Amino acid sequence: MNRVISVYLKLRLHSTLALVSACLLSATAVYAQPKAARPITALNYAKSKRYKISIEDKTSWRYMNPGIRESLHKDIETALNSWLEHIEARGAVSLVIRFDPTEKGRATGRSVRSSFLKEEGGHRIYEQALVAKLLNRVDKPSNDFDIELIIDPGYLKELWFDPEPTRRISSIPRNKLDAVSVFMHEIGHALAFNGWLDQTTGKITSRGLSSFDRNVRFIKDKFYFYGPHTMKVYGGPVVLGKSRNNYHHLGDTMDDDSRLVDDLMNGVVMKYQKRYFVSKLDLAVLKDCGIPCRVATSQGP
Repeated sequence: MNRVISVYLKLRLHSTLALVSACLLSATAVYAQPKAARPITALNYAKSKRYKISIEDKTSWRYMNPGIRESLHKDIETALNSWLEHIEARGAVSLVIRFDPTEKGRATGRSVRSSFLKEEGGHRIYEQALVAKLLNRVDKPSNDFDIELIIDPGYLKELWFDPEPTRRISSIPRNKLDAVSVFMHEIGHALAFNGWLDQTTGKITSRGLSSFDRNVRFIKDKFYFYGPHTMKVYGGPVVLGKSRNNYHHLGDTMDDDSRLVDDLMNGVVMKYQKRYFVSKLDLAVLKDCGIPCRVATSQGP
């Protein structure tokens, strides 16, 4: 009888040990599983309710150093906030970043769509759909992105990504462009600095007029911006780009007023080792394009 009990106990012990071992192996297998890879395409960053930034991979994103990825996102977020903090509107916006070759091998920015505003002087006036979204003038928001920022993969080596973009005090290498400034410039085009006038003749095209175009005059082979808020800040009409860049920029040559050549939205040169800031002149242009803005108190630290 004792022998039977002993055998029974041994069998129960072996069974229990086997069960415990199986559980341990199962738990180990669960914790040993590799973490799911973070998707590369359409990475979403919902940092606030006011905007969303997504990054769509085409060429460079998957090969980019993870630290640079994070810095790029933070720099774009700072650039977007640099404009939004001045705009008196609460609509939410979304931005997509694409890595694709561009015509000039740099970066470009635009509002993905335009939105009809009104008829004026026999012409249809359109504003950037981004603005309509910000001002809640869109009844049925589109599922598309509001801002498209395209960065040429080769241009990345020209950019310096600020490790503390919200402070903007770190030293910029002498042979690099400040990425925050570059992104701010392109977002400025998505907000207002854009249009469809013929770049050679200044004539109105079949696409109509943008809210920027309605303030532009073509005089003696030059483009000028005649918006009342802008002229009040600047002291007169502002010459726009033609010889070195398109008319969606302030200033035309290096000989123009330094207030234009050194402005964030200039079309003459983006200087190495220099930070740019949203200026009172930039905000005046936005006001002339129908965007309510608070006046900038300064143009830098």
